[in-house]
Amino acid sequence: MIKAGDLCVFDNKCPHRSKANKSNLVDKIVHVSKTNDYAGYDILSFDENGDQIFIEVKTTKGPKSSDFYISPGEVKRSKSINNYFLYRVFNFDMKNKTGDLYIKKGKIEDNFNLKPTGYKASL
Repeated sequence: MIKAGDLCVFDNKCPHRSKANKSNLVDKIVHVSKTNDYAGYDILSFDENGDQIFIEVKTTKGPKSSDFYISPGEVKRSKSINNYFLYRVFNFDMKNKTGDLYIKKGKIEDNFNLKPTGYKASL
């Protein structure tokens, strides 16, 4: 399932698009989560130097301080990739498909307070 916040970041003129455009790489930006929801990031893009960046998008309708969910796989991936970014879309308006944005680079656990919220059960 493609999330509206992912599309907002992928389609609109967010920072990664304008930076990639400078190095003529805009056509190589990939919306990874359209075909692979387990990659640990949503968008493969490029910075102003042409280096790959890996973007995870998290969206809430509420303010910047709203909690959001992140998977153990996304946290793990943020530890194993140098150019990992979390694009945090907040105050998201579903009708207009717009919201405010802040960006954090690096390991998820270095940028956010993490609280376990679930268990996996098996027989």
